[in-house]
Amino acid sequence: MESYRLYKSPYALGKGDTGVADTDDHEAIFYNPAGLAQGKGIYKETVFASPSVVFSSDTKNLVRKITVENDSSIASLREHVGKNQHISVTNFTGIVFRRAAIGAIANTTNNLLLYKSAENRGVEILEAESTTTTGLTFSFAEAFFKDSLMLGTTLKYLRQSHAELNINVVDAENLSDQLSSDEIQNDYTGFGGDFGLLWNFGNKKSKKTMGLHVENVGGLSLINNKTDGKGRKLPQLINFGLGFDIGTRLSSMKFNFDFRDLTNQIEPNFFKKIHIGSELSFASVFGFTGGVNQGYPTAGLFVNLYLVRMDVGITTQEVGDKAGARADERFFIRIMSGF
Repeated sequence: MESYRLYKSPYALGKGDTGVADTDDHEAIFYNPAGLAQGKGIYKETVFASPSVVFSSDTKNLVRKITVENDSSIASLREHVGKNQHISVTNFTGIVFRRAAIGAIANTTNNLLLYKSAENRGVEILEAESTTTTGLTFSFAEAFFKDSLMLGTTLKYLRQSHAELNINVVDAENLSDQLSSDEIQNDYTGFGGDFGLLWNFGNKKSKKTMGLHVENVGGLSLINNKTDGKGRKLPQLINFGLGFDIGTRLSSMKFNFDFRDLTNQIEPNFFKKIHIGSELSFASVFGFTGGVNQGYPTAGLFVNLYLVRMDVGITTQEVGDKAGARADERFFIRIMSGF
């Protein structure tokens, strides 16, 4: 299954999940905190609430069977062999200034995959994973050399509950109860930090940026709240990005390229690391995004009415070992309120 990430921006997902070299406002907290040093003035934005949902296209069919047809049998689950079931719900609340930001985030991510194991003579195996995280973040950044170089960091405190199962499908009855049992579920707490660098080497008409984001510097160690429980560690990830922005008074066109996990901490496959994105926006009110995420096309649309913003779109995540192995098509939507 895919590696866990605390925050995936719906706006970034529409443009291939890029943002290391082109990020601002509250999304800079998670994609590259150095981006907070951009711009003029003191204040950037306040986010009251920003609930977002990302779900697999096949998940809606499974949910319909369970909720509408009241069919949660193993036979019904077998109809979805080889199709990953993903649903993630996230909310961020915070206030963002130029050079500093403070926020609170809550995320719950669930993945379920039923597949036939070649190692066990075709026996149907069910992999299930559930992670719920709440956290507080504090970020600050500074610009140097006439704003051509920006450095930033995000400090974070996390509380996380994690459970995972790998069982024969015949033992999958009452799956939700099994994932929430004390034997399977573990609760963790920990402190960590990210570091970001942003270099602006363009001009006013054509902005060019290069970014570097070190996520979970040194590895984020989570302490198990059980007396004899084993801890958990979120690995350090180094992500690189390039951004190009050509703008006029009324419109802007952006192109992005991200290469995630340079040191192969969680992803050894080269093609799964590649993310390409683009955006065409008009007067910062609405825009279209598109890109390539791990070899698959993405598309999005956003409307920003100052007090309310909406992002919708479609992306595809590779949950197999290599690009093209097991594509998981997903829809996303976010409604954000603030100013």
